[in-house]
Amino acid sequence: MAPEEPPRRRSRRDAPPPVLPPDLVREILLRLPAADACRLRAVCRPWRALLSDPLFAAAHAARHHPGPLVAVGYDASLGAGRVLRDVVDCLSGRVAKRVRSGTGRERVMCAHRDHLCVARGSSMSCHLLDLTTGAVRALPDGLAAEHARHRQAFSDCWASTAFGLVPSNGHYKVLRALHSFRYHPMEKLYEVVTIDGSSSSQARWRGQRAPPYPVELGDWYSVVVKHIVYFFLSDLFLAINKAS
Repeated sequence: MAPEEPPRRRSRRDAPPPVLPPDLVREILLRLPAADACRLRAVCRPWRALLSDPLFAAAHAARHHPGPLVAVGYDASLGAGRVLRDVVDCLSGRVAKRVRSGTGRERVMCAHRDHLCVARGSSMSCHLLDLTTGAVRALPDGLAAEHARHRQAFSDCWASTAFGLVPSNGHYKVLRALHSFRYHPMEKLYEVVTIDGSSSSQARWRGQRAPPYPVELGDWYSVVVKHIVYFFLSDLFLAINKAS
């Protein structure tokens, strides 16, 4: 009977790699600059989930940018270095985050909290860009079913938008006003779309009743406060009434 071989000692190569506790990983990543933290999302799925978590993003922003931030938007098609928006730290004047255009023909339509509504060449073709995670949510093209009869008249038109977050369900709602080049400037179509966690291909524009007076949307004319849109009356409407 052959003598029994002594058990082989495990080498360092056989030992499993050390694993850091999730809480420690989170504390380490919180201390990294935003650009480095974003690149580390490609390391593994758990890190990507952590770095894409809005709670982590809020904690990271509070640690690195305790002061107020200002978002500065550009039209990437006008030669601004294909930069869509800079997020600037008011206290230091330093650019905390820079969002670049993917096509060079994009422009910022409006903004709310940590999201941008970006036009892709045409104001009728837009998407929502999450500044925190970089996620893109495409908005549906075409008119609402309620406005199908206006399709020909609004085949040549442009849109202005405003959007906000509904706190009760965490969904974004986008409001747009469509301006036809064939109609009187004060005649507009109003539509709303809801963007939730489902596929963006399932989202549809819904026709809305027009306000009693013509209004203007967009960053220059409207503001969203607690998911309510406040807007100015149309300049043309005011001019006509003043003249009369």
